[in-house]
Amino acid sequence: MEPAWFKLLKHWQRSNRFALTIPFLFGALRNWPSQPLGTGLSDSEQMRALIGSLRDDAPDGVILRLYKCDRFQELALAPVYGIPGYCIPVPSTSRAQTALYVQQGMVPSAEALFEGLVDELLQRYGDAIRVQRFSFRAGKFQTFNDADYAQIASALTLPDEDA
Repeated sequence: MEPAWFKLLKHWQRSNRFALTIPFLFGALRNWPSQPLGTGLSDSEQMRALIGSLRDDAPDGVILRLYKCDRFQELALAPVYGIPGYCIPVPSTSRAQTALYVQQGMVPSAEALFEGLVDELLQRYGDAIRVQRFSFRAGKFQTFNDADYAQIASALTLPDEDA
């Protein structure tokens, strides 16, 4: 079964968009019926669950790049077709092939990379997440609008695909 975040990315790309911000993924998964980030957990625990799933649960053959988007100057996540240059692999604890790569310089050190990434994302987006401003529009994070909720609902209907 494909992870909910993967369905969101697939739907987003089928809508002629390239990448999703971490706050959008975070907020969408909080609105997902199966609650893939867990319930009753802190923002930190939920961010850890999201990054852990990106690292460990990507479908076979999927490579993800977390990078700073030149257009919006925000961090974005996108599937890519090969191992991205200028990125650091985030090794999985449960799979042989690395699926998640982060742009160099995003975290202070390659040591404790996973925890450093979680901390960096919470530092960057914690305030927006706390006030439920998940959608980046007009140069700032805002609450989801009807179009955002429609995108999330459409992603829910995507069937799992065989890899």
